[in-house]
Amino acid sequence: MNSLKHQNAGRKLQKSREDTAPRRDWMALLARATPADLEAAWAAEPEKPDWRWLRKPETGLVMVRGRAGGGAGHRRVRHGG
Repeated sequence: MNSLKHQNAGRKLQKSREDTAPRRDWMALLARATPADLEAAWAAEPEKPDWRWLRKPETGLVMVRGRAGGGAGHRRVRHGG
């Protein structure tokens, strides 16, 4: 019974990866493009699609916790964006 559950879970995971692969590939391509490349591609598009923000860009805080030199206790560094 357990092995059947694992097989089904494996199939679902594989299907999920197959479904998201095209989006992952497009996002990777866009992430590597320069701003000039993106602007040129947008300007060359004859029929620009309508669009809207799904979620606007956000800035926030980042906290990193670590050790320097290995001898001291943990240190926290905060950065506000």
